[in-house]
Amino acid sequence: MVRLMKIWMRRILTPLGRIAVLKSLILSKLVYLWMLLPNPPDGFITKLQKTIFTFVWNNKPDKVSRKTSILNVTNGGLGIPDVRNFITALKLTWIRKLKNGKHKWVKIITNVMPILADLENFGGDLPVSHSVNDFWHDVLDALKLFSLKIDITTTDELLAEPIFYNSRILVGRRSFFIKTGMLKVFVVYRTFLIRRADSYCLMNLFGFTE
Repeated sequence: MVRLMKIWMRRILTPLGRIAVLKSLILSKLVYLWMLLPNPPDGFITKLQKTIFTFVWNNKPDKVSRKTSILNVTNGGLGIPDVRNFITALKLTWIRKLKNGKHKWVKIITNVMPILADLENFGGDLPVSHSVNDFWHDVLDALKLFSLKIDITTTDELLAEPIFYNSRILVGRRSFFIKTGMLKVFVVYRTFLIRRADSYCLMNLFGFTE
């Protein structure tokens, strides 16, 4: 990948042209690896991100702050790939595969790690067991990061929140979980809330206003 960057650095391109090369040619070579393997070490990610900025600005000082340049163009940025967020997004695609797929591998993996079968019932505080391999550990960490970035602004969004291990639903200032036996009861109760609960009362109960 570094060799590719060196080749393209000899070409006369604008920063936007270099960003296009990054997205379409260079980073695309790593997508398959990042999809199927555990995340690379933090040191590698940091070094790669610095290399990307060096490539975009052609070994010259940055003309736009790095914090701004990784934003989408619609948000005033340049759309320079944020490697860490990119890897996290790739790992999140496995959550969709788990919940929407009917392939045999889904049944196998959920039998080995039952926690993966009930992810919709758990929030971002879900503790990850050491028995989970590094790859799925990274997938669950990605899900946690994603859930913490979700802003709840409506009643429907609130009612769609998972009950267990949710930092927004606390008992004694801590998220909670009730072991097998009560799980189905809470799932049924949650469904009842979605269908019957008074929106105004619920919004006030959790500190929201219409």
